Amino acid sequence: IRPLNNGCAFLCDDSGTVMFHPELAYGKRMDDVAQTKGASFQQTLERDSNGKELVEYTRDGVEKEMAFQKLLNGMTLATVANTADIQASRNTLVLNIAMASIIILLIAAVVAWMLGRRISRPLNDLTMAAQQVAAGNLDVKLPQARVAEISAFVDAYETTVDHMRLQMDMIEQLAQHDELTKLWNTAAYDEHTASLQEAVEGG
Repeated sequence: IRPLNNGCAFLCDDSGTVMFHPELAYGKRMDDVAQTKGASFQQTLERDSNGKELVEYTRDGVEKEMAFQKLLNGMTLATVANTADIQASRNTLVLNIAMASIIILLIAAVVAWMLGRRISRPLNDLTMAAQQVAAGNLDVKLPQARVAEISAFVDAYETTVDHMRLQMDMIEQLAQHDELTKLWNTAAYDEHTASLQEAVEGG
């Protein structure tokens, strides 16, 4: 087992005597070749461990970190890696997470911008159409929208405008025609005659 670049796994007993190590001879005491921070190797191995606690030590001038687990036969299985390799791996992981976060944020911003445009453009068009209707132009063409909720609102507004157009036509019909005879009333006739006279005089 070779964790990271220069790591290894080895077996030793409770006293820290090597049973198997790819770089140390059988029977070698770890306390003779490694310097731990704090307790000796033997004292460290006598503690209970869940395999997650990291023990720092130095061997041949190289800082290392070790995790160990007690086995049922009384021996200890240890996994070791150079501290520099562990830190490099952590730095790479942090960098990858940061890059992934930036990419996700950029994608989210682009999607939000596109959704915003998809919603705001038909709303702006609808606002302009509503302003024309308010100014009296009932023949304005209302824009179609792709968003279901906005499209439903446009349809309802268009129906309202159609009703207003019919009401205006009805009012105009009543204003210009006699309700009993269905003929043009005097005011409408005079207005129509005057407009024809102006057209004739204007050439």
